[in-house]
Amino acid sequence: MFAYFPDFIANNPGLFLAAAIVLIGLFGLGLKDLLRLSPTRLWAVSTIALQQSFRRRVLWITPLLILGIVTVCQLQKSFDAQDVIRQTTMVCLFASGLLVTLLTIILAATNLPREIENRVIYTIATKPVTRLEIVLGKIVGFARVSFWILFIMGLFTYGYLHLRNYTLRNYVSAQLAAPGAVDDSIRPTLEYYREHGLLHARDLGLPDSLNLYSHLPTSPTDRWIPGLLEGEMLVRFTIDPLRIPRADPAADPASTRGGVFLHLPILYRSVSRPPSNPRPATSPTTLPVPRISFGLFNANKTAVITNRELGAPQGIEIPNAGDILTLLIPPKALAQLLPPNPNASPADLFLQITCDSDAYEYSMSRDGLAISVPETRHRFLPVTDIAFAGRDGAYGQQLRGGSDAPNRVALYRFTNQKPHPTQAPFRLFEVRLGVERLEEDASSYITLDFLNRDTGQLAPTIQTSVETNRSVYLNVPASAVDSGNFDVIIKTPSNAWLGLRDGPLASLKFVKHDQSFALNLVKSLFIIWLMSLLVTIIAIFASTFLSWPIAVVLTVVVLSGHWAAQQVVDVQSSTGIGRQIVNDLMPRDIDPASARAVSSSVDALVYTLNSVAAILPDISQFSAIQEIQQGIAISPAVVIFPALQVTFGFGLPLLVLAYAFLKYKEVAP
Repeated sequence: MFAYFPDFIANNPGLFLAAAIVLIGLFGLGLKDLLRLSPTRLWAVSTIALQQSFRRRVLWITPLLILGIVTVCQLQKSFDAQDVIRQTTMVCLFASGLLVTLLTIILAATNLPREIENRVIYTIATKPVTRLEIVLGKIVGFARVSFWILFIMGLFTYGYLHLRNYTLRNYVSAQLAAPGAVDDSIRPTLEYYREHGLLHARDLGLPDSLNLYSHLPTSPTDRWIPGLLEGEMLVRFTIDPLRIPRADPAADPASTRGGVFLHLPILYRSVSRPPSNPRPATSPTTLPVPRISFGLFNANKTAVITNRELGAPQGIEIPNAGDILTLLIPPKALAQLLPPNPNASPADLFLQITCDSDAYEYSMSRDGLAISVPETRHRFLPVTDIAFAGRDGAYGQQLRGGSDAPNRVALYRFTNQKPHPTQAPFRLFEVRLGVERLEEDASSYITLDFLNRDTGQLAPTIQTSVETNRSVYLNVPASAVDSGNFDVIIKTPSNAWLGLRDGPLASLKFVKHDQSFALNLVKSLFIIWLMSLLVTIIAIFASTFLSWPIAVVLTVVVLSGHWAAQQVVDVQSSTGIGRQIVNDLMPRDIDPASARAVSSSVDALVYTLNSVAAILPDISQFSAIQEIQQGIAISPAVVIFPALQVTFGFGLPLLVLAYAFLKYKEVAP
């Protein structure tokens, strides 16, 4: 057990430092004050801080903020009623969070310095009140101020959203009642708004993957993409820097040491034949020779290496289908993808393969697919996954429809997404995608087939019209999806391009359960309150040893430092960014010594920024708006617990440091 302790400290330096500060500060320096801690005195100090804040009339700001929110929301324009509610929710919660954060910084950072300057602290310090009770009391007092502000704003937000929901539903009802006022394509959506309202807190099931194919697969090996750069195969693999021999590419440019081989069994066949028939060995002379292009991406899916770096600017021809194509990633190119530290953890990389000729459809076999090290050809690196995707467009991956591409399909796969038990015969799905029409004034339609993978049951095909960024709600037979393991097959007969997304913003979502919107609002406000508590602790800590203007600035810097560092570092992968800058921005004739100096300086700066980001609080964990704005039920495990960890993991050590500074600060004669 103790043998792993040094490794635990090395892997978690921030946690170890925080624990050391708390233990030494409370049980070393402040054990006597800790034993004397009185909840009564602590609450009395907090009440004084609360009363001082109210005397400064901070609550009078809330009516002005409410007036501003109403004005902004009334000026907003949206063609969809659901979007109106979402925008109103975002404005209300963002304004509430901004108000609480700014007031907390000003009140907490200025309170203690002003009391010392006005000698008010003398009266408190001469009483039987410990310095620990003073610090804790002020934190609790300003947390109470934040609570009351958020309580008022929460009541307003709840009432205002319900008022807007009521007026919008009446407006939608009037639209539906007026003859010819509503197009048939959007009537089902408006009818859903009228019947079910616009305020929701849903537990959504998201798809595990999205793949686009030239036709519906009939087996795990029957997966094909179209040519003409309309589809791509994305191979995800992992490279361990410890398994790659390090070499200096400048010493021997022709050497393969330090590179890796990609072994790719590319398949293709003519699209003029039925998909079940393979392409004959001798193709007609009129068909062009298929050509594929490559791109290598880092873990952030940023393109780092293209055909040019791999020595094939125009792509690579494939004379025979099924032949294993061996592609070398040279050491110089690989160095841009791997961490400069050979002891770093394995890196996830992505190989993108696109095909140019639309006379064929293309695939890749898992047999023979591998990545190997030149010096040890028998040691293959693992291939994690092969994804079949569409071309990226304005609204996600593009799926082509119409008579020119009648068999193109998108396949969403859901796994372990069991809905909340109910006796309802149907389950609800939300579709929200983008449409790039090829014909003016033409309606866009999609068809959806739901296949239960456990039972093999295929639900009746559903056809619905779609509009760009407008939600469409579908009732699907429960028997097709209740197992939680099912596929959704999407096609479009319209002559249009559909934009489909996966991940958190997936174009297809499964509504597993609808929870209380009021409870969801309370959880969102609780996250904002946790952030205000962290802000209070940081501001009081800074005010124990700095004047109030500098304490305000330091509080803002600490809060925004992690975000600012990540914005700089995450522009590209932080691994080898120094070499990347030298290769892309420096002159080609730069001498090696200068290149190494620039590269090492940039890497040192990136390392410093990463170190700074690691010890500062990550305020992105206080995600209190996105879920409730999208009508998603806030998950305690995914959203609330990370916010609690940041608040107390960073705030508790600062609280102890604030107590230690105040304990040895001369504030009374």
